[in-house]
Amino acid sequence: MAGNVQALSGTSFDPSPQFWIDRIDPDSSGLPAVIGRCFFGPVRVGLAFDGVASRQDDGWVPSAVTACCLRVEEIRAFRKLTDEIDQVQSARLVLAGTAPASLTSDSLLVASGYPSHGWSFRDGLWVR
Repeated sequence: MAGNVQALSGTSFDPSPQFWIDRIDPDSSGLPAVIGRCFFGPVRVGLAFDGVASRQDDGWVPSAVTACCLRVEEIRAFRKLTDEIDQVQSARLVLAGTAPASLTSDSLLVASGYPSHGWSFRDGLWVR
């Protein structure tokens, strides 16, 4: 699913943009970089993630979020620069900011401060 219709991400953070981290891949510039998949989109260059959720037995939950401010500086999908990725797309993100210690494999970046206007939940899907 992508664009104006998206499936449930499987987390309790919908409809905030989310990026699941498969692994940390430090950038040559010294900025933190992560490789993973967009769980709920869009994730765009300039988007600021304000939380890192650590995976618990019952998934990623709000009680397991560490505050952060990590801004997306660069997105590479299939080794090509792009401005945006959507749900289920994999990519490498270069982030600006200080990464908290909780930023590890299998954690989830969340942009809970991102405006969720326009999204409504209908018939098992998020629609805008």
